[in-house]
Amino acid sequence: MKNRTQKSIWALLALLAALTLAPSAEGSTGNFMTAVLQTIPAAETNPFGHNVFTVDKPLVIDLLVTVTGGRMREPAAAYIVTNFWNQVVDEGTLVPRMTGTMGRITYTPSVALEPGWYRLQLELSNAGQPVPFTYRPGTDRTYDQEPFITFAVLPAMPEMPESQSGSFRQTLFAVDAAMSWLVGSDKFGGLADLVRLSGVSWVRDRMSWTAVEGKQGKFEWGIYAQSAAAQHEAGINVLQVYHNAPNWAKSRSEMKVPDDLIAVYNFSKAVAERFAGEVQAWEFWNEHDHTFSLEPGDHYAAAFKAAALGFKAGGGDGGGDGGGSGVQVAFGPLAHTPGLYADLVMRNGVAPYMDIYTFHTYADATKSTYEQFLDEHVRFIEKWQIWDREVWITESGRHFIPSPGSPYMPAAEAQVHYLVRAFTKSAAAGIDRFFWFVLPHFMRPENIGGRQSGILRADLTPHPAYVALATITRMLGEGRYLGEIKLEGGLVHVFDSGAGQVAVAWTEGSPVTLRVPEKLGRPLVTDVMGRTSAEAISLVNDVYTIQVGNWPVYITGVAWPADDIMRPANLIKRDTVRTQAVAGSGDSGSGNGSAGDAATLSPIVLFPRWDRNLLPAGELESPPLGYNLPLIGTDFQLEVYNFSEETWRGLIKPEFTPGFAFAPSEAPVEVAPMSKAVLSFHMQVPTGLLAEDYYITINGYNADGSLASTSVSRFVVDWSQRGKYIAITDALKMNMPSWTPYIASHGTTRIRQTREDYTKGLATFEHRFSGQGDRWAYPYMQFRVPVDLSGFAGIRFRITGETTGGATCQFSVLDGGNRRYFPPQPYKLLDGPQEMVFLFADLFQPNWLDVRGPLDLSSIKRIYFGCNPTADVVSYQINSIELLER
Repeated sequence: MKNRTQKSIWALLALLAALTLAPSAEGSTGNFMTAVLQTIPAAETNPFGHNVFTVDKPLVIDLLVTVTGGRMREPAAAYIVTNFWNQVVDEGTLVPRMTGTMGRITYTPSVALEPGWYRLQLELSNAGQPVPFTYRPGTDRTYDQEPFITFAVLPAMPEMPESQSGSFRQTLFAVDAAMSWLVGSDKFGGLADLVRLSGVSWVRDRMSWTAVEGKQGKFEWGIYAQSAAAQHEAGINVLQVYHNAPNWAKSRSEMKVPDDLIAVYNFSKAVAERFAGEVQAWEFWNEHDHTFSLEPGDHYAAAFKAAALGFKAGGGDGGGDGGGSGVQVAFGPLAHTPGLYADLVMRNGVAPYMDIYTFHTYADATKSTYEQFLDEHVRFIEKWQIWDREVWITESGRHFIPSPGSPYMPAAEAQVHYLVRAFTKSAAAGIDRFFWFVLPHFMRPENIGGRQSGILRADLTPHPAYVALATITRMLGEGRYLGEIKLEGGLVHVFDSGAGQVAVAWTEGSPVTLRVPEKLGRPLVTDVMGRTSAEAISLVNDVYTIQVGNWPVYITGVAWPADDIMRPANLIKRDTVRTQAVAGSGDSGSGNGSAGDAATLSPIVLFPRWDRNLLPAGELESPPLGYNLPLIGTDFQLEVYNFSEETWRGLIKPEFTPGFAFAPSEAPVEVAPMSKAVLSFHMQVPTGLLAEDYYITINGYNADGSLASTSVSRFVVDWSQRGKYIAITDALKMNMPSWTPYIASHGTTRIRQTREDYTKGLATFEHRFSGQGDRWAYPYMQFRVPVDLSGFAGIRFRITGETTGGATCQFSVLDGGNRRYFPPQPYKLLDGPQEMVFLFADLFQPNWLDVRGPLDLSSIKRIYFGCNPTADVVSYQINSIELLER
């Protein structure tokens, strides 16, 4: 009885304690209550919940409140609204409408708001006691943890120009939305609406061949049909790209660009047919000169021709403006400045198969680096005489928050600066269409940077750069670039918007005063957020003065004299006379000729199948620049494809290359409709090779002797087999300098060396990273006096991987002019010993480097060697460093 009584007493005490400590059912003024806020749709005024409004529509924002730790009996939400310039524009108190632990806060502005980007900041309280809260931006995988709500007010949607009535708009302005991959299907409608409101005329999407046709001949359109329909319904032109293939379309599973060209043709035709009218242009493959391909340029060229023929057969000819009933075909975008790889692709006669030349750049648009990078593509376009193609940048942009803990506004401001400059500078170089990367929230995988991108939060609410995009599309309209005007005080870029002239101006240095004669008109100035003001303008002695600083402004109301407008020197030249589209254009080393349609393109595609043992050794992460030249010759096969409905009879002939011999020297061939024939050849290689590389051309001729198709492969002398390796200390006759750590801000490097290893540059490296962010580590040796490497063909590192961390490794050099050069392919770091060989002839400059120019191998002041891991820890040992003597 006593034990039972004691247990009852303890139970009663526990219950009293629980009742004392627990929050009241009616509310609590304790410190245990917290809340989570998230934006939710408002049925009539904000149906998608993206918080983007136009000035001619009501502004209503609804927030869902979820409380833990009790109930709010006297809820209140004090608010402050600030604009992009951190000016308070509205403030007051809202009363949440609570039902139990959930409720709703509705914000409508108490004053009229100008166009711009805004932050709604709240202080939540219950009975006068603060209630801490977090804002849920749609995902936990984000560096954006700011506890405020963002929204935007945009000018009303512009009317369609009469010149484009009856079709979707065609302007410079576009975005890469990657809708099918980056947002759930429940957000397709919201994202499409944001694209529409932004004012861009084109969007880029993604498709997975593997997901659509995992089993040959069985198509599952799924999300791709939904995203295409959503974008079409919003009146948006779509550029679609696929850059993977199912294993059944490849002879080897590790291959990236497929080698079954009939499968490539059939799939391209099928998607063009399925999305006819919804997708206006197709890109075949993404960044095929980078990590999306492991195959040489002649392989990509053959696959691209097959894809182009399929797109045209399925979707018809889209003409030159994207407004036709068919499709345009875009050359797969280059990630790097055009070099040996891109040159090889063009040698294969791909130009007639492309309507659009595309590339990507992430060069710094706030520096002259951006123009320099564009100029390298301009020179490439001129070299291959493809001026009459449209030229599109299908990815360019700036990441948002680069790493955890980085402040919001500096990242947001940097995006705005980049966006306006990049669009303007691209137009000044003659770019026809510019796609900002990327529209929705996107976290890059750790192995390619781990950075946050996008101009929307994960819940589709806007970052400031979204408003900057909507402003530039409205201000520049059709975006036809007229040229530059040098005024007293600075330079402006002038556009024809379709409704008049608009100038864009900014400075990279100190603010300047632009002087505009009154006789040219009364200027108005609009800022990057769409706010028009006359405050920065004054009239003195018949001259308007406009203060211009680092923030770009748009100047309207001025009729700039045509004689004062100058075209930039690096503008892409347009050939006014279109040449007849003939595959290969006669010269086997040429890739020019106008873009053809399905009726004029040659349906014959040549695909040489060289021995894979001729490819460079090692676990490479991007396409090789060619094949190693076999000193004893080699057998190879040539696949001849006929993508027509008639039997093709022709002659295959390897073209004369001094010293090389082929058996047979030529071969007649007959290929049935929609099939291939396979021919066998032997290539004999001459002795006494002197050149660095050789191009082997194989042509196919029609029965009348005209050129039907061409294939060009690049062979390089494998100095790693023919040359002699010498330890770098012996080759340079000097001891090596010490290694200097160079690593991302959230990483540390530990270097271990013996006294003997120190003088030879040998060491064991351990790189550790904490948290998310871009993981890279590239220690370097700095020479006191630059060394001469011009007498050597390359460098070899013998490595032992200890903790590989999913890393790729590569070396780079910095010359006396601070120009840094990289090899085109990194190596995958393996467990145990491996060799990494880098040839100096292959080195190039990635597009993100600021200091550009030719490499001076006679003056090298730094040698880097390091890695990009995916894991938190990577370690490896450098066992030897050797220079390759020719």
